[in-house]
Amino acid sequence: MDNVIWLIDDDASVRESLVFLLSGMNWARRAI
Repeated sequence: MDNVIWLIDDDASVRESLVFLLSGMNWARRAI
């Protein structure tokens, strides 16, 4: 869980993670 807290501390990392998550969800929808 320490890694999660470290990521949350960095705003840029949070934005990158959200973009990665959203793109992953879009890719999953296309795959279905």
